[in-house]
Amino acid sequence: MVIRHSQWHRNCSQRMTRSMTTCKNMQRMYGNPFMLYMFSRTVKSRLFSDIQQIHHLVCFEQQVQDVHLRPRSSNVEPDSWAVTTKALHTGITSVQYYDAIIVSNGHYTTPFIPSIPGLAEFHKQHPHHISHSKHFRRPEDFRNKTVLTVGTGPSGSDIASQIAKYATPPLLYSSRSHDSSSTAPFPDAKAVPAIAAFLPDNRTVRFADESESPPLDAVVFCTGYLYTYPFLRSLSFPTPSSTTTDATPLLPYPEDRLITTGQRVRNVYKHIFYAPHPSLAFLVLPWNIVPFPLAEVQSAVIARVWSGRLSLPSLEDMRAWERQETAKKGDGKEFHRLPGGEDVEYIQMLGRWCSEAEKMDGDEGGEVGKEPFVWGKKEAWVRSKVGEIKKAFFARGDARKDVRTLEELGFVYDDSVQT
Repeated sequence: MVIRHSQWHRNCSQRMTRSMTTCKNMQRMYGNPFMLYMFSRTVKSRLFSDIQQIHHLVCFEQQVQDVHLRPRSSNVEPDSWAVTTKALHTGITSVQYYDAIIVSNGHYTTPFIPSIPGLAEFHKQHPHHISHSKHFRRPEDFRNKTVLTVGTGPSGSDIASQIAKYATPPLLYSSRSHDSSSTAPFPDAKAVPAIAAFLPDNRTVRFADESESPPLDAVVFCTGYLYTYPFLRSLSFPTPSSTTTDATPLLPYPEDRLITTGQRVRNVYKHIFYAPHPSLAFLVLPWNIVPFPLAEVQSAVIARVWSGRLSLPSLEDMRAWERQETAKKGDGKEFHRLPGGEDVEYIQMLGRWCSEAEKMDGDEGGEVGKEPFVWGKKEAWVRSKVGEIKKAFFARGDARKDVRTLEELGFVYDDSVQT
C-alpha cells in the first residue's frame, strides 16, 4: 500500500450524514460526539486506527508497477496474476503471484478539466490562475480574489462555500444546469451558466448566455477525475493459438480493453467484475454514491463469488448487461453514475444477491459470509433528502459544526408515512 497525495483538503467534510456512511461493524465510529457531516480528517484517523487488527497483512511503501495475467502452464493449474512491486525505501522490485486481484485504489488521482475554447491560451498567459479541486487545500489562499468555481457536485459546492467566505464577493458558481433564474445555495455567491469560452486578453470568460465575467484572479475546476490504472497497462490475455511468457505479454483483445478514454472502466459486470477474467474485481467504480456501505456490500459479493457460494452468468450475459447499461447511460462518464436513488437500488440489489449465497461443506451455523450493511427504508428516505439536508446544514454557517442530528435541521423520519 502506498499513501498517495490526497485530494482531501483541510476542511473537507463527508458528502453524506454519518449514519449513512457506516459499515456493519463501524457504528461506534459515528456516534453523537461527531458533527452530522464528519470532517474527512476525522474519518481518516478512525479508519487508520481500525486497521490495526490487519496491519500485519498490509505491505506499506510498496508501489504496484504492473499487474498482468500469467497463463496457466497446464490444464490443471489455474491462471494467476503476476504483480510487480517496487519497495520505495530500497528501490528493489519483486514479483509475486496471486489467484485473484481486487483493485481498490480509487479514481480520484487524474483530474479531468473539460476542453473549452481559449482555455489553453488563458493558462499560457495567466499560468497560476487555473487549478483543479484536487489541489485545493485552504480557502484563505483566495482572500480578496475574484474567483470562479466550475462544477456543482458535492466537492464543488463544499469548496465553493468555503472560498466564498474569503473571496471578493460574489464568488461565481458555474454549472451547465444554471440559467438566469438560478441561485447559489450559500451566501456571497452568484450562480452563473456554463463557460462558453475563455477570453485570455481580458482575463475573463464568456458564459453560455453571452454574459461576461469580471477579470478573474482564480478559476477552480471541480469537474471530477478520469479512471486510470497505469499498473494494468501491460495486462495481457493470450489468444487461443498463442504462446507467451511473463517476459512477452500480449495485448488483450481490442474488445477486452479496460480503459480507453478514461471516462469509464470497460468490460466490468455490475461495476465490479472484469468480465473476460472475473478473478480481477474493482471496488467503488460508481460515483455520486456513498463509498463505505457500497464498498462493503461489493466486497461481500466478491467474497461469495470467489468462494463458490455465488455464481456469475456467462461471459456473453455479462457483456449483454454492459451493452444494456451503455444503451441507457451512454459510453462516457455517466456509465458509472448512480443518480437519484440509483445507489439505493444498487446496494439493495447487491444485498439480495448476497442473500442467495449457498452454504458449503464446512460452513457452521448456516453462515455464508459476513453480512453487509444494506440500506433500508430510512436510509432510502435520507438519501432522497440529501440535497435539502446539505442546504440546511450549510445555511447554519459556522454553527453547523455543532449540528449532531437530522432532527436539529428539521428532518424527522416517520416510518408510518414512508412507502
